[in-house]
Amino acid sequence: MGVEICLERPWRRETMHNLVKEISGINFNELGNDLEVAKQATLSTLGNDLEYKDKASIEACQSVG
Repeated sequence: MGVEICLERPWRRETMHNLVKEISGINFNELGNDLEVAKQATLSTLGNDLEYKDKASIEACQSVG
């Protein structure tokens, strides 16, 4: 079962990191494996637009990417 979807053009193929960089300006590749720096970059970029549960999810992350 399930829903059939079409992944043919016009959809472009892109990495998650590139999509995040395109939308937010955050380049996780430049942050290396420093989890705390990645969390702070994310929180400061997204700022006050985040709900409490979203901030808590970011703070609970255990890895970069």
